[in-house]
Amino acid sequence: MIQIETSRTGFTIPLINGKALVSRFDPEREALRFIEKRISSSPETILILGDVLGYLGNAAGVLFPDAEILGITATAEIAGNKTPYTKQCCFDTGNAGEFLDTYITENNFSGLTILEWQPVFKAFPEFATGILRLIQRRLRILNGNITTTRGFGSRWLKNTVSNFLHIPRFTSLAAGTPGIALIAASGASLQRSEALLRGSAIPVIALPSSLRYLKSICRVPLLTVQTDPGYYAAYHLREGLNWSSCIAAPLSASPFISRTGASILSLNQGDAFEDLLLSQLGVPSYPMPSAGTVAATALSAAIAMGAEPAVMAGLDLCYEDIHTHVRPHSFDEVFAADSLRISPEYSAKFRYSRDTENSEGQSRALETYSQWFKGLNTSFTEKARQLNPSKIELPIQELSYSEITDYSGPLFSIQFGEEATPDFRRRQTILLNILEETDSDLQNNRRNPVAAEFILKTGNDAAAVHLVKECVDRVYKMERL
Repeated sequence: MIQIETSRTGFTIPLINGKALVSRFDPEREALRFIEKRISSSPETILILGDVLGYLGNAAGVLFPDAEILGITATAEIAGNKTPYTKQCCFDTGNAGEFLDTYITENNFSGLTILEWQPVFKAFPEFATGILRLIQRRLRILNGNITTTRGFGSRWLKNTVSNFLHIPRFTSLAAGTPGIALIAASGASLQRSEALLRGSAIPVIALPSSLRYLKSICRVPLLTVQTDPGYYAAYHLREGLNWSSCIAAPLSASPFISRTGASILSLNQGDAFEDLLLSQLGVPSYPMPSAGTVAATALSAAIAMGAEPAVMAGLDLCYEDIHTHVRPHSFDEVFAADSLRISPEYSAKFRYSRDTENSEGQSRALETYSQWFKGLNTSFTEKARQLNPSKIELPIQELSYSEITDYSGPLFSIQFGEEATPDFRRRQTILLNILEETDSDLQNNRRNPVAAEFILKTGNDAAAVHLVKECVDRVYKMERL
């Protein structure tokens, strides 16, 4: 129970079991000295964990007025109202994970300083354990995202340019009916859903890696969700040529989406360059934050469009014996091509699964993907279900076969409407104007959002300038990037 006393100088002092959470003499001075000792340079963002009545937040605001100040308090009873926090939340509301996902991003991660107020950590052990677990999860995901950004940043930007120029048809959501939908991931357990996929009218939203299997059982997806930028994304999508009539994707996805014959439902992942280009196209786009795995984006998109429940099938996130994917799968030919007499396919798969897995049968990538799902908030997981869940525990309730086969509620449906867009020549002119303006901004050290994004995704100013010039040259030549 929290008790409150007032010092002789008028400060409010919260106590837990008789122990003060801040100095009984001068908590403001204590907070200033705490901040000064722990921050030696000017941070861009300060995240304060366990503040008491805003003393730390106020001190941070005095010492670093230009910093973004974020805070997560243990309970509303000791949260301060009159503080310079940019954003603040209470751990006991259950929204701390969502708060971290929203406000600790790739853009502010490099300039982030985290401060922990130990008296509150000791007084509220559940808060200490819970918030540190959420912080570790968020940092692990961001480290993975930043590594991916460095590896794929230039590719994303080139894809955005190419797709802006070449996607022939964009579509929008004209109408829809909320209801149950099945999301087909490509884990080995998807095979156990074959009877359901063949015989049920429940609509299917597909990941690209499940298209080979869906095609083999003649199940046409209502929608395919694609976010990956690289070679194998195109490899999977070849299975969907003239098979999936609509693909939901950001402009940064593999340029192969423009060659599938499908209409494109534009997902907006919040990048400044993509946002600007979509506004110039004049097509509706649907906000969908990047999640590091297309399975997470598909689940988010399905729920946002009205799927309830959104049932994940084939979401294994681990090996099943030596297999990572349902069969048949796009990679079957790849594995077969690498097979030798002294190293047959199954032996290679066995070695690979044992060399890359941890104790739960996960590779590093699969472990990172599962971290996103493990951080889902309750309001989200209430609308999601799992069919044939794997041994990786996720906060998504299982749905049995009897429940899904006996389901008599509404089925998820959406209708698409075609969108008029500028022709190629007009798009080319728009793009060149934007790229040449960005080049000028980079040369003159003007950090507008688009220029800043080029720097973030290429690693430095010089690489950003080089990429912009490369894009301009290729756009002039009308080449696919």
